[in-house]
Amino acid sequence: TSVYNSEITNCYSESVVFGNGLYTAGLIAEAYESEVRNCYNLGKVNGFTYVGGVVAYGSYTTIENCYNKGNVAGSNVVGGVVGRATYSSEVKNSYNTGVVTGEKQSGVVSQLLRDSGVSNCYYLEGTYGVGINKGSSTDPDNTGKRSLSEITTLMNSTLTSPEWEAGPDGYPVLSCFKTAE
Repeated sequence: TSVYNSEITNCYSESVVFGNGLYTAGLIAEAYESEVRNCYNLGKVNGFTYVGGVVAYGSYTTIENCYNKGNVAGSNVVGGVVGRATYSSEVKNSYNTGVVTGEKQSGVVSQLLRDSGVSNCYYLEGTYGVGINKGSSTDPDNTGKRSLSEITTLMNSTLTSPEWEAGPDGYPVLSCFKTAE
């Protein structure tokens, strides 16, 4: 699915997704000038280029309070939450616990380009060694890598109201989805 100038909120997927071209994701293949908030993916995602657990490609887009628990695999530019964020896109308050495999892969965002940013985003130790841009200056010390017990506390640390809670399996879930998962 591609979205343009849209607001996507409070949605999730448990489906297995396979793609054989550009832009494969658990929820949104391409997001342009959009806002993606309070969304998550539990299913496996397997694609070719620009692959993400939640969003494959974001341009002028905000991705906030999102998470991925499904394994994500691809040939090139593979991210646990977002494959590629470009042109002033922002990825905030999000995390990944799924295993990420492929070329140019990372635990959170594989490619962060053109004035885009990441804040308060984490990935589970052991899912992949690098969080953002495959060890570039954006995340030189893998600061996003955390244990399960640290992720929930960190997800709430910059929010004005507690939107994250520990789910039944111990992983953080958004309060609005606690019964859905």
